[in-house]
Amino acid sequence: MRRGSAWVGCAVAWSLCLAGGAALAQESPEIQLASPEGGGSEEALRLYRLGELHFEGREFKEAAETFERAFALDPNPVLAFNIARSWENDGQLDKARANYKLALSLQPPPEIRTRAESALVRLDRLEEEIKAKMADAAPKLGRLQVRASPSSAQIFINGEARGEAPLEVELAPGSYRVRVEASGMIPQEQALELRAGESSAVSVSLAPAEERAAVSWLGWTGLGMAALGGAGVGLAFVLDQPAQERFDEAQGLDAQRDPARFEELRMEGEDARALAQGVWWGGLGLAVAGVTLFAVDLGLNLSGGEESEAPAASLRVWPGGGGVEVAW
Repeated sequence: MRRGSAWVGCAVAWSLCLAGGAALAQESPEIQLASPEGGGSEEALRLYRLGELHFEGREFKEAAETFERAFALDPNPVLAFNIARSWENDGQLDKARANYKLALSLQPPPEIRTRAESALVRLDRLEEEIKAKMADAAPKLGRLQVRASPSSAQIFINGEARGEAPLEVELAPGSYRVRVEASGMIPQEQALELRAGESSAVSVSLAPAEERAAVSWLGWTGLGMAALGGAGVGLAFVLDQPAQERFDEAQGLDAQRDPARFEELRMEGEDARALAQGVWWGGLGLAVAGVTLFAVDLGLNLSGGEESEAPAASLRVWPGGGGVEVAW
């Protein structure tokens, strides 16, 4: 028998052994090598036998790579089948499938064709089983659909921005809060319970927000009161001038020589100062009340009418002065 034919016969027998797990067959059809002559065929045979040793030692990756080196020298269906069988045992099914198909494309003998076709059917069934097991092991999700008007509304799920409406996402089972916001609209929020394998839908139609003036009638009233109060404080300083003049004139008199005039000036000065102080305190109180009203109205309007901590105002007055504190 020619050297090339002998090596091919050995290769066919070994391919049947790999496929069926039996001993090497003694007789097998001869398959002509692509390059039966020269050093290439001898090297291919050496690599083939080395691949046998790797396969017997369950070193499937090394066996596949060695068979591939032999195939590069002598491409034939037997080696392609052995490469596929080695990759299949190594668990690399994509490579195994590609080489089974390669073996079939090289016009293999009937035995190799039957084995390769059966292997492809087996791989298909195995991949389906793997996918089914992965699907069973994967966590079951629920589907959430959010539709809103206007369609440009922003969707937030548990405080996280998810994009514009309409929105469809898959989420793990659990409790969720869906908030829908849009410029110039009153936001809405809904709570829901999402179950595995089920779909939940949220439909929201936002209403336009009421336009609020920065300052309402209450604020303008407060501003008016503050203005009147300020005018009262200014008037108090004007009214205090005659009182000071009476006191200055009284100090310029000799109380011993003209006690009646001195007492008259002193009484007029005290009356004028009392009037000025009354106007001052009244103006200050009116101004503080006005500022407080304005601050409260401004705070309510800026908060959009939502519940918020009300501003607190406190009045502090001391001799010769005063002030107001507004805390938010």
